[in-house]
Amino acid sequence: MTLLKPIYNLLLKFRFLFRPMFFLSLIFHIGFLRLPLPSSPELKENKTEEIEEKVEITRLIPPSPQPSPATPKTSPKVKSTPTPTPIQSPPKVRQPPRQPPRQIPRITTPSPIPQSTPTPKKTPLEINPEPTPSPTPKQTSTPTPTPTPTPNQELIENDVNNTDNQNEIASEAGSSLLEELRPRILKRLEESSNDLDAMEEYIDTLPIQFIREEHTSYFLTEEQQLKSGTLGFLTIPQTSPYGAYFDYIEPVVKNELGFEINQLEEQYGDSLLYEAKNSSDITFYMSIVKLKGSGALLVLWIDNPQISQTSE
Repeated sequence: MTLLKPIYNLLLKFRFLFRPMFFLSLIFHIGFLRLPLPSSPELKENKTEEIEEKVEITRLIPPSPQPSPATPKTSPKVKSTPTPTPIQSPPKVRQPPRQPPRQIPRITTPSPIPQSTPTPKKTPLEINPEPTPSPTPKQTSTPTPTPTPTPNQELIENDVNNTDNQNEIASEAGSSLLEELRPRILKRLEESSNDLDAMEEYIDTLPIQFIREEHTSYFLTEEQQLKSGTLGFLTIPQTSPYGAYFDYIEPVVKNELGFEINQLEEQYGDSLLYEAKNSSDITFYMSIVKLKGSGALLVLWIDNPQISQTSE
């Protein structure tokens, strides 16, 4: 209450302003309400949409048909229907009744009566006793000796000639292989050596001092020469046995000369052994021996040294 008293006293002082303020506010509200309000575009759009929706399509009434001039009615023509001609059915022919087939009597022929023929009387014959043959001793068949086949000299000579021809062709193939390998090896050695003459001499000489002791008995004789049955040799320096095969031997023998190469599982003289064979059935063998230091010795054989050298 103490707080409301000063406020009440203050309001009593401004009491004379109540009426004029009331009239001013009343005039202000009346004027505000008389102001025109702007129309929003959304209402117009709604009105147009409503108008469009109210449009209805009315059905057009067709014009009334004009009366056509009356035409005289013609009496309908009566079509004369032809009288159907009766179809005459064919006369029925009466079939005579079937008579049962006549039974033809079977004529039985009398069986002929066999006439008895008189049996002739047997006259006794004098029978002479025949002597019984004595048994003959059986003859034992003696075995015929089978003739031993005699060797055909012509076939033997042909086989010898064929083997000689194959050996000659194999030696030619081996010599051509050596001729193809020499320039390839020398061309490779030009990059690492300046003395080509010494390299040519080294390739063509048998490196006896570089062959290992465990290999000499397989490839050399007591006179320090290559064993019989060889086609030739070639010394390949500065390489290993596998390097000599893949770098020099395989490109020439397989790609240029057309031989198929097969590595044999069983080695000869603890060295690599290969079989070279072409389509003409020409075959030769190659041993690649590891030398002391760096190098490999290529030895060409006519026959498989595992068979030919062990038989000696």
